[in-house]
Amino acid sequence: MAALDFPNSPTLNQQYVATNGATYQWDGHVWVVTGGPPVSPVGPVAGDLSGSMPAPTVARIKGAALGTTTPVARGDILVADSTAQFSRLAKGTTGQVLTSTATDAVWQTAPSGAPTGAATGDLSSNYPGPTVSRINGATLGTTTPVTRGDLLVAQGTTPTFTRLAKGTSGQVLIATATDTVWGAAPGGAPSGAAGNVLSGSYPNPGMAAGAAATNVGQLGGDLTGTLPNPSVGAQRINQAKMAIGAATNALTNVPFAPGWNTMQTGAWLSIGNITLTTRGGWILAGVQPGGYIWYVSPYSILYFRLWISQNSALITQVRYDLLAAANNVERFACPPMLGWVNPGAGTWTILWDVFQSTAFFVAAPDSAGYMWAMEFT
Repeated sequence: MAALDFPNSPTLNQQYVATNGATYQWDGHVWVVTGGPPVSPVGPVAGDLSGSMPAPTVARIKGAALGTTTPVARGDILVADSTAQFSRLAKGTTGQVLTSTATDAVWQTAPSGAPTGAATGDLSSNYPGPTVSRINGATLGTTTPVTRGDLLVAQGTTPTFTRLAKGTSGQVLIATATDTVWGAAPGGAPSGAAGNVLSGSYPNPGMAAGAAATNVGQLGGDLTGTLPNPSVGAQRINQAKMAIGAATNALTNVPFAPGWNTMQTGAWLSIGNITLTTRGGWILAGVQPGGYIWYVSPYSILYFRLWISQNSALITQVRYDLLAAANNVERFACPPMLGWVNPGAGTWTILWDVFQSTAFFVAAPDSAGYMWAMEFT
C-alpha cells in the first residue's frame, strides 16, 4: 500500500482525507480514522516516558527519575535513594517510624527513653529530672514546704517568686511600701484607748461622763465626711430608705415656700420647721436651702442654725454654722446642713433659721429648698 502523505504540523481535530479513501483526524498525538477505532500510535516516546509506542514506560515523575519500583506491596512508598531516583522503599515492620538519617529516609524503631543533658530556659539541672526554676523568665525562690492556701509572691531586694504562707483567719493581702503581705483588713475594729467624747478602750468604748451626745469619726454608707459635721452623699436618699422599719422611722420632709428671702438683720429669721415623733433613737436632720446669698458690704457675717425645740423651748442645737463673706465673693449658693442629735423619745420640732449681723440678702428662686429628718434606733 502506498504511503499516506499526512499534513505537516497538524492542529487538534484537523481532518485529512487520504488517498485510500479513509478520513483521518489529528487527536493531538496521532492521526486516527474518523468514525472508526483509533489507530494505535507507534514510534519512540520522550519526556517522562521511555521505550516506544504503543507500550511506553513511565520513567520519570515530572522530570524526577524513577528507579526500581517493583515488586510493589501495600504500604510501600517511593523515596529518593542514593542514585537520586524515586525507588520503592518497602513498608517497615509494625511500630517502626520513618526516620531521617544523615543521608536517607529509612524505617527505624521509634526513639525511646527520657532525654539527657543539661536543661535550659525556665528549667535548670539535667534531664531526665530537671527543675522548674523560672516562670516565663521570672526567677523562683523557695516554694516548699507548700500547704493549702499558700501563694507565690515576688519578694526580696532582687524579687523572686517565693512561697508566702497563708495568713491567719480574717487577714487580707495588703500592699506595703515594698511587699505584699497578710494583715488585718483595713477599716476593721479599732483598738487602744478611746478619747475625745468617748471613754474606755476600743472596740467597745463608752460615752465620757458629761460629754455632749455628739458622735465623731469617719462616715460611710449614705453619709460622707466625718461626724459631728457629715454630709449626705449625692442621690443617697431614695424612696426605699423612707419606709418605716425596725431600725428607721419614716423620713419626714417639708419644702420651703418658693421665693423666700430676707434682708433682715440683728434677729433670727425662721425659714422652715418639721415635726417628728421619735422612739428615743438618734435623729438625723438636714437642710437643703435651695437659695443664694448676696452680700452688700465689705465684710458680712451670716449664721445658719438647725435646732430642736419642744413647747417652743430650745432643747438642743443640731448644727450652728458661721458663714463669713469677704470681698472676693459676691454671690454663692446657700450651703446645705446636716447633723445628728438624740433628744430622747417624744415629739420634737426641728427648725432652721438664719441670722445676719450685717447687710446680707438671702433668697431662693422658684425651685424652693427643703428640710428633712429621720430617726435611727
